[in-house]
Amino acid sequence: MDVIPEKHQGPNVVTLINDICNRMEITTMMAYGRSGNDLIGALDVDHEIKVQPFDYGSQGGKLAEMVACVDKINNELPLDDFEQYAATVVFSRFSTAKKGLEYWLPKITSRFHLHSLQETDEDEYFFIGYAYSGEEH
Repeated sequence: MDVIPEKHQGPNVVTLINDICNRMEITTMMAYGRSGNDLIGALDVDHEIKVQPFDYGSQGGKLAEMVACVDKINNELPLDDFEQYAATVVFSRFSTAKKGLEYWLPKITSRFHLHSLQETDEDEYFFIGYAYSGEEH
């Protein structure tokens, strides 16, 4: 499975994830979703990083500095996993084809400090969010 869809018009998501890992010196990551193993194989960071693959509904996930999901999520359930397992930062793609941006924004901002939101294709966005770290939100 190709991590970057052929018609993807936005920035290369693996390049963005590599950049986040390098700039923030991320040493632990959860590669979330069916494309998690593809993401692991595509990572190219300038330091050692431990990456655990994890898919929705799995058991035994461990807290990681970063959760990265290159699959497009279509509902809010993975956001609960992201919130549970991300100690610092989350990167995720999501689809607005069935549920518009007005559905997604409150779901994301109730769980994370929204750092970036970018439309990458028709009905597709990605976001970068920071964990609330136990703060009230």
